[in-house]
Amino acid sequence: MKKLVFTAIAVIAFSGAALASTVVEVNCEQVAIAALEVADADGHMTQQQSHDFYQGQLTACQKSVSDAIN
Repeated sequence: MKKLVFTAIAVIAFSGAALASTVVEVNCEQVAIAALEVADADGHMTQQQSHDFYQGQLTACQKSVSDAIN
């Protein structure tokens, strides 16, 4: 579920740039926050789980942006 949420957000963020050759600025912090809000909508994650999930999403987003640039 968590990977699906991030994938959906990433596809939306990058598809416009790939198809239209347009520069799109991606705020990975906002992407990670949005993914966390969706993944833990019911608030059952512990603080550590939320932190780890956020960091994982942030790192994945930053890697995707870096890969898209290169």
